[in-house]
Formats: sequence, structure tokens, C-alpha cells
Amino acid sequence: MAPHHKTPKKARVQGAYAFTLNQQRRYGHNFFKTDIFRSTGVSRTQGYSILKDCPRTFNNNPFINETRGRKRLLTDEDIDKMEKVIWEYSIKGRILSYQSLLMEAGVNKEASTRTI
Repeated sequence: MAPHHKTPKKARVQGAYAFTLNQQRRYGHNFFKTDIFRSTGVSRTQGYSILKDCPRTFNNNPFINETRGRKRLLTDEDIDKMEKVIWEYSIKGRILSYQSLLMEAGVNKEASTRTI
């Protein structure tokens, strides 16, 4: 039975595959996946399994929308409105309380001061 490979080994296989794929696209160098598996120390079966599961995590992937956790209460537009109020009123905008900042910005949402 083949051992379960830890994340660093999986990352090496995925990184080597991405690098060789880039080299093939850029310079036309051909490669074999079995060479990658042999150099990283995984079997062919496990190597193909690792490459199939490549985009498993959301961590640091800018192309995948975050679906974990609680939905955001304030949108980016709401935050932009609040920042605009602070910049427009300069010093007076900085002394507004968080709740009055929401009202001045025209954001009609119930949010705690900690959220703001």
C-alpha cells in the first residue's frame, strides 16, 4: 500500500509540474510526468492523484472566490463611502463616532463598532 504523502511533497510535485508546463509552453521543451514523479519520490498513481487534486485549497489563490466563513456585512462599496466621508471632512471626519460615520456615509446597515 502506498504511503499518504504530506503537503510539502504534494507541493513539490505540483510546483515541478507547473514549472515544466511553463517551460513547455515558453520554450517547447517536452517532458514526462513520470520524470517529475520519480524526482520527487512519489509513485505514478499517487503522482497523478496529486495533480488531479491540485486546486484543493483556497489558500493564497487569487483566482478562486472565498466561500468559507461568514458573509461580509459591509461591502467594498460601503467601506469606500466611509473612507470618502473621512477624507472629505478631514479632521472633523476623524472625530466622528463609528455609528455616525455609517450614517454620514449613507450606509443603512446595522453594524457594531468592532465591525466598522
